[in-house]
Amino acid sequence: MDKYLSFSSRSKFYAEDQFPFGIERSGEFSVEQVTLLHNHGKAYQELHSGLREPVTKEEKEFLKSCRGEKQPGTAHEKVWLKFCEKTQKRSVISAFGSLRKSSSS
Repeated sequence: MDKYLSFSSRSKFYAEDQFPFGIERSGEFSVEQVTLLHNHGKAYQELHSGLREPVTKEEKEFLKSCRGEKQPGTAHEKVWLKFCEKTQKRSVISAFGSLRKSSSS
């Protein structure tokens, strides 16, 4: 039964700051991954940032993966770490036309 309580959220996750045209239009994620992010991304974000305490074994394992204590194994762990990686390594063209790495959180 814990599996059904894991990563529950009352609102959708869209990440407009990181993907202004939508996660689904970014070309970075599969349809399944977009669905997971939309449905559970708020919970992932809250757990990762410490705003929410893990209540299930699955959420506790998710946090271990976020901290680098274990390799990501579940679809939840893999998609969140991919999201974090993509949003931390976004390339931005500055006003002078040079390419630099941006660090988004």
